[in-house]
Amino acid sequence: MYFKNWLKLMEGQQFSISNFLSQNGIQVGPNAQADLSQSKDGKYIFVRNRQTGKSLSVPIASANTNDFEAAKKNMLGLFGKQNNQQPQQQSPQNNQQQPNNQQQPQQQSTQNNQQQPNNQQQSPQNNQQSGGFQPPVPPKNQLEKLYLDMLLQKWKPETVLQMFQNSNFYDPYNMYKKLFDLIYDNIRTPNKKAGEHYDDVPHQWDIDQKTAKSTKLVKVSDEGGWHFRIPYSWDKHPRAQAKLPDGVKEGRISFAALANPQLIDILDDYVANKRLAYYKTPDQSSNWTDRHDPITMYFKEPITPEIRSELAQIFNNKNFNRAMHKNNPLTGNEFAKGMAEETSPTKENVMDMVQKIKAVSPAAAEAALFHMSTRGANPRPKASAGQMTAAQKFLSLLPLANKPV
Repeated sequence: MYFKNWLKLMEGQQFSISNFLSQNGIQVGPNAQADLSQSKDGKYIFVRNRQTGKSLSVPIASANTNDFEAAKKNMLGLFGKQNNQQPQQQSPQNNQQQPNNQQQPQQQSTQNNQQQPNNQQQSPQNNQQSGGFQPPVPPKNQLEKLYLDMLLQKWKPETVLQMFQNSNFYDPYNMYKKLFDLIYDNIRTPNKKAGEHYDDVPHQWDIDQKTAKSTKLVKVSDEGGWHFRIPYSWDKHPRAQAKLPDGVKEGRISFAALANPQLIDILDDYVANKRLAYYKTPDQSSNWTDRHDPITMYFKEPITPEIRSELAQIFNNKNFNRAMHKNNPLTGNEFAKGMAEETSPTKENVMDMVQKIKAVSPAAAEAALFHMSTRGANPRPKASAGQMTAAQKFLSLLPLANKPV
């Protein structure tokens, strides 16, 4: 069975999961190694390894190329393979231009070599980021140039060119929306094009199936790309008397966590029986390695030194703590390795930030409020601590719009 148009990317790419698996030596079918099925709501494809019984779910549509590449890696990982054939799976045009990644440095254009004679060891991609990329419409000010540079740090040049063709590239509102998103991504996610990644740490590929299921201890709410694991009742909770007064914003602790089912069991027990809290995990296995902080716990009681000590003891375990394997930056007060505390912003905090941005640029304020609001028919101001950090950085960059290139 073929599932085409799986990830609908900005470059209009189409993708067949079964073709991809077959090209990597994984046969698909009733009596083969891989089995594919589609969710009832039509939003996911389930890929199962018949030999191990393990499976993962893949979103049918996404606008994020990182999701596309991560899901390919996850599918191959499910069958104990690596994506060694990725260079050969580029479009025919790219294959003709760069038939072998190892030969790329020698295949740079004469123009690029003349422009950067001292950077002969850089990849063509880096040369394009450094000035070789020729945008159809050059930036007029330093903010537009920064925006273009940040896109080239995240996307392939051909994808950025497609963005020029599909929209008014420097339209203020659209540019500000994308710029805010890029800033937030730099805070919360590793820059894989710069060599930052968590692909080499222990990872349980079917962790999303574990976190999607409610248990006797917690119920699961699937919202906005997250599985929220929540105790069934706050009033009947053993710590109900410790609940924060109305109007007091809950604190939060983020974790550089590894995808480990045993950790989920421990945290379920912690929030159901020991502390008045709940936590969220990514709803897709691949997203665990796409964030610096895949787990965040929210507290409905004050965060005390005792709570910090309890959690530090839980995460003092190489099977649970990614920061014990490699550098893993977090925002906020990092009180222990791989753990950082922040206060969730209030509606008033959000609107105060929006007003500061509006004083510089109404279009930028509108774009920021889009990101710092709930979705649906009646959106309301709401932001995470990371989004507020991004908003502050966003505000500091806006004066660049008044400086010519």
